[in-house]
Amino acid sequence: SNQRWGLGAKYHKSLTSIQSSEDKRIEDYSVINADLRYNLLPGVWHRDEIVGISLGFQQSTMVGPRIGNHTVQYLGLGAYWARTMPRIFNDLFNLFPFMDYPKYVDMDFTIYPTSLTSDYSPGITFNLNFHGRVFWTERLYGEAGFGIRQTAFTFKTRGRDGSVSLSAAYGTMGLGYRF
Repeated sequence: SNQRWGLGAKYHKSLTSIQSSEDKRIEDYSVINADLRYNLLPGVWHRDEIVGISLGFQQSTMVGPRIGNHTVQYLGLGAYWARTMPRIFNDLFNLFPFMDYPKYVDMDFTIYPTSLTSDYSPGITFNLNFHGRVFWTERLYGEAGFGIRQTAFTFKTRGRDGSVSLSAAYGTMGLGYRF
């Protein structure tokens, strides 16, 4: 199993409240994801081309005056692909001097068909992420990404029935250091 297993974790939180088209406001929205990954091709992340499958966990929290307070946990399956940046895109980014360094990109998709929380049934819930890193040194890097996330569930709790669904597109940026 050398160079086959990996773990990943992400946390997303909305910066503002979200107003839906059905006049339901979500005051607080946060998502925690954790993935156990298995590389179908052995390799080193950030160096080799890797294709794999994953077992995912997601905990979504939505709070709003008309929807209530809901925390739902899901179990899902996914796939991912990662490699050095394709040459055509690498050449375009290299036009900027601060980007003329090694780059690595990845994409992952996870669908969550199972709820681990009683009284909640999952709707169509998934994450699709695209992500890239530029390595300015062997340890210091910059990263950026974007994705689409949908969280949906129906509930029957405390005498209330209902459903909640949220689709979101988002972007991320950051700096990192590998230890």
